[in-house]
Amino acid sequence: MTIKTDFDSGPYNDFGVVVTRVPVTIDTGSTGQKTYNQTASEEITVVFMSPKKKYGLDKAGLTEVCDAKMFTKSDQTINKYDQIIFSGRAYFVDKVRRRKFNGLLGFKSVLLFFV
Repeated sequence: MTIKTDFDSGPYNDFGVVVTRVPVTIDTGSTGQKTYNQTASEEITVVFMSPKKKYGLDKAGLTEVCDAKMFTKSDQTINKYDQIIFSGRAYFVDKVRRRKFNGLLGFKSVLLFFV
């Protein structure tokens, strides 16, 4: 059994919830001005961690704070700036981290900020 099948058959099956993912594309104009465009939304299943609590995340002596954290399957498309809607609340994706064990991709960890 691999970490991917462990995640898929464990937390994903037991605690998975449906959220709406709204992909966001970024266009940069000739002046350098960025325009964020939303495209067609889709419903995806993720494992969502306590959206009402702020998490302090230590990174090399620095502290990062996010409003929520979620985990997705390793093959789920999710990018920075995408919008996630869960229980009527909108979040933006800040960081997507690929979680590997023994060199195998198991799942993605996603840090979210409340809009």
